[in-house]
Amino acid sequence: MVSFARGFCLALDNIAKAIPGGDGAQLKPVRFVNGELVFRFRVEAIRCGNYLTADGEPFEVTPATLKHWADTFQMFKGRKIPV
Repeated sequence: MVSFARGFCLALDNIAKAIPGGDGAQLKPVRFVNGELVFRFRVEAIRCGNYLTADGEPFEVTPATLKHWADTFQMFKGRKIPV
């Protein structure tokens, strides 16, 4: 019989394998928070290119845009702002 935690890890592994470009690496819990397992894995959220906003406005994502978003994320994280 597989424990709930191990079964959950296996389910996350299958999700990671299904993600385009996912390497299928074993996902392991990082820590417990309030008695819950916390997992961390990385997925590609957006690529450089041209998109439309929800309002239909054109929007370009460039390497500079991605760097700005990453820098802003790190700034928030460094200031202990939940992101």
